[in-house]
Amino acid sequence: MTPLMQEARALMTSGDATTAAALDFARRFRATTAHLKSSEPPPLTALRPKLKAMMDDARSDPDVSQKLEVFAFVEKALANLRAAHVLTVSGIRGISLEELQCLIRSAGHFRQKAKRLKLFVEFLDQQYKGSLTKLLARPTEKLREELLSLHGIGPETADSILLYAGNHPVFVVDAYTRRILGRHMALSENTTYEEIRKLFEEALTPIAHSIADSDGDERHHLEAGLRGAAHPPSAMSTAKRTALAQVYNEMHGLIVGVGKNYCRKSQARCDGCPLQKFLPRV
Repeated sequence: MTPLMQEARALMTSGDATTAAALDFARRFRATTAHLKSSEPPPLTALRPKLKAMMDDARSDPDVSQKLEVFAFVEKALANLRAAHVLTVSGIRGISLEELQCLIRSAGHFRQKAKRLKLFVEFLDQQYKGSLTKLLARPTEKLREELLSLHGIGPETADSILLYAGNHPVFVVDAYTRRILGRHMALSENTTYEEIRKLFEEALTPIAHSIADSDGDERHHLEAGLRGAAHPPSAMSTAKRTALAQVYNEMHGLIVGVGKNYCRKSQARCDGCPLQKFLPRV
């Protein structure tokens, strides 16, 4: 392992919220964008093997470290729920709609979100006797279909529940993912959510398998995850994950970090972005 790699590992496990792996993502991303010479995105069938080859590489030497910001408004809403001792199924069930709205107001669209939280708990009570364990024990594809059938739950929300709550190996595609890939001309505007999700899953699966089969630093890093959270980890956060779920979890977090700190919707901060050097020339 090179000195830079050793430094990156130290940063990742120091308790500091720094994630040198954001630059790891930049290196992996290079193979996706370096071959693009025009403004026309390549077909997914051509992009897929390049992305897979990129992910197959060992984690690279980062040359910059980027500190990920906490989603302040969402974190405040969660902190309010935690302080009121209602960040549980029974807590959401027992609190009034008005009180719930007040606690999550900082997260935005609080009235809509409060109603959907209540509806989800009603569904959980009716179908699974209030047990998240029973719900999340369902086979991944069947559970995904069931979640998507609920009012207010779309693909991103369903996949977030599957990955982060249930540790199901499903990659989450969000606006940051589409924005970053779009600005690097790695996909067209009409590329669907499912196409992007399957593209990442096909590319990341071999990486997860190779790490799971190893006994070295990569496996230790995978099991350790990212540290430096703003609060003690929950039972779900510390639950044992498969290598594939952990790799999906980490990669999505890195994309969010790049998107939030650099690849912003209205004012992209290309200067200083770890992916700047990989932008295609047009």
